[in-house]
Amino acid sequence: MSDIPERLGTILREIGETPESACWPVRPGIYAVKYKALERVAEKLNITFDEPEFAYASPDHVIMRVTGHLGDQSAWSVGEASKTTSQNKY
Repeated sequence: MSDIPERLGTILREIGETPESACWPVRPGIYAVKYKALERVAEKLNITFDEPEFAYASPDHVIMRVTGHLGDQSAWSVGEASKTTSQNKY
């Protein structure tokens, strides 16, 4: 996984992970990081999160937004899941 960004690799090693143990390839050059590893990264970097905001929720589909804060910087992201986009049986 030599194409993992150097900073991410460094942070993963600092929390006792490696790119190989914490990531999986989505497609060539694109990796996803496991949720548990991201929780540990957020804790190490003192990243805080607001409560999620649900934009839409039904038994079959949910769309939510979350905002994270690192010092005086903030960023938000939207996520969604539905029966057609998830194989998990929650």
